[in-house]
Amino acid sequence: MAQRYAGTPEPRLAARGSPPDDGRQREAATAAVRPALTKVSGVRCSCLWNFQGMRRLFRVGRMPTARIEAFSDGVFAIIITLLVLEIHVPRVQGRDISAGLAHSLLAMAPKFLAYIMSFVIVCIWWVAHHHLFHVLKRSDRGLLWLNSLFLLWLAFIPFPTALMGDFPSERIAVMGYGTVATLAAVSTVGIN
Repeated sequence: MAQRYAGTPEPRLAARGSPPDDGRQREAATAAVRPALTKVSGVRCSCLWNFQGMRRLFRVGRMPTARIEAFSDGVFAIIITLLVLEIHVPRVQGRDISAGLAHSLLAMAPKFLAYIMSFVIVCIWWVAHHHLFHVLKRSDRGLLWLNSLFLLWLAFIPFPTALMGDFPSERIAVMGYGTVATLAAVSTVGIN
């Protein structure tokens, strides 16, 4: 949707603040992108352009991607910060604090592993997201909504990470983590 396909001419758009040319410009931009968007797996799907709401939702890319990138980078930073907030310093009492602290830190190993795994996965998604927006030059409403859906699932990652760190041997905790990670991954397919 947001990608430029080979052979699709770049639509010419009016400069910001210039008067519209009575719809011809929008129709030219739509016509330039229509062939690329109406082919799904080699089958022509003219039904996509018969629905007016879809046409308005997924307009030709007129907006720059800088604001989406900045917002997404902020969300990524917050997610990574929230991951580490679930790891607390253990409380150790007694005469032999060294042994108690070592035992407490060893008991926290599942939390550390869940944190490291989630940190790496979020960083992989951030690198892929960064690369995608480096390639894209313009965006549209559809990309905004698909990116928001991706960020919705990604922002939820700290909860199943904490759940899996507290209950590492429970199947439901691992399944919850896998479900959220899968939903985030599936939502990126729409963006790409």
